[in-house]
Amino acid sequence: MTDASSEKGKVFDLIDKNPVSQSHHIHGNATVSWAVRDRKPKVPTQTELFVKDSWSSAGRTEEWKLLARANDAKIKGVCKMIWHKDRRAEISQFRDGNQFFNRVFSRIVMEMYGKEIHRFTSAVQFSRSLAGCCRW
Repeated sequence: MTDASSEKGKVFDLIDKNPVSQSHHIHGNATVSWAVRDRKPKVPTQTELFVKDSWSSAGRTEEWKLLARANDAKIKGVCKMIWHKDRRAEISQFRDGNQFFNRVFSRIVMEMYGKEIHRFTSAVQFSRSLAGCCRW
């Protein structure tokens, strides 16, 4: 991974070898999300991060641009984007004649907020967490 400010490689360690979430649909953006740990965080509290890899249709507004605008506006409830890399690959690079819609691969790194749903130990714990999300 490359650090946007310096273009140097940046290494994250996977917290779990299994993805936090993964899309298994034949139609969609094939999103895979990972929980990672930053080896050298810029801010000591930002050690655990969330990485989202996805494919989207070319020509659409990139998700990182929307997140950047929301972060700049300090909108509550929107995750803080740490880094992004769009257009890491395009389907048209792998097809002759590009007979289908072009899709582009991107990666966004964001702050990690709370636990994944499958890590809750009770319905009460989950309900309290959900209620906390609604109060911001």
